[in-house]
Amino acid sequence: MVTVIICCQEVVSNLGENGVMVILDNHLTTPGWCCGDNDLDAFFGYPHFDPLVWAKGLRKMATLFRNFTHVIGMSLRNEPRGARDYPDLWFRYILLILNI
Repeated sequence: MVTVIICCQEVVSNLGENGVMVILDNHLTTPGWCCGDNDLDAFFGYPHFDPLVWAKGLRKMATLFRNFTHVIGMSLRNEPRGARDYPDLWFRYILLILNI
């Protein structure tokens, strides 16, 4: 059985074989269309965003791709949303990922 993780690793591997550098993107926690006014897991303070799940996911992806030399970065979270952004919570929770 091909899992989502194996599929993602294969795609990233193939990109590297073809000279493409990769930045892993953490976009949403729950799969679906992004960036409307009704996505509830965009970032800190949203009802379906769990900072512990987020930190665990970042740790897992960093571990899975640590030996892929063409992976040159990883976003912490894509598109915090302007007025719906919570910078005070960002500074509180960023400490979670410092130990990844």
